[in-house]
Amino acid sequence: RWHRIIATIFYFAILFITGLGLVDLHGSPQEILASASFYLFFLFLAMRSLFEKRRDRLMYALIIFTSQFLTTLLFPQMKGYSGWLVFTILIGLVVGVPHPPSEIEQPLNGPRKILGWFALLVFILCLTPDPIELIFSTAQP
Repeated sequence: RWHRIIATIFYFAILFITGLGLVDLHGSPQEILASASFYLFFLFLAMRSLFEKRRDRLMYALIIFTSQFLTTLLFPQMKGYSGWLVFTILIGLVVGVPHPPSEIEQPLNGPRKILGWFALLVFILCLTPDPIELIFSTAQP
């Protein structure tokens, strides 16, 4: 039960951070509408493993999109990293946010718990929400 709650919260957080600033508000109205429609469809697909009903998926996709839009409007300096879109769609469509039931439902022993916490620590230490971005200058020396 706790895993489903925590996994859902983290998945929503990753979706939120990933999509910040993705829809550019400085283009023409047609460009803004096209990119917003595409991104809303992406969010709708990304919610597939969490919600069976299309109505629920659409509602949560609209909530995330609206909160991202308002955050971008109020804090234009905040940008997400769109490179995580691939991972969010893989998690949402292929893997699934809720953990599938395991074949052996036994509690973990001490060494396996330590190994699990160590693996989580390594993952957290290696995760970069905004990887290093290389910027090449076109200025002539």
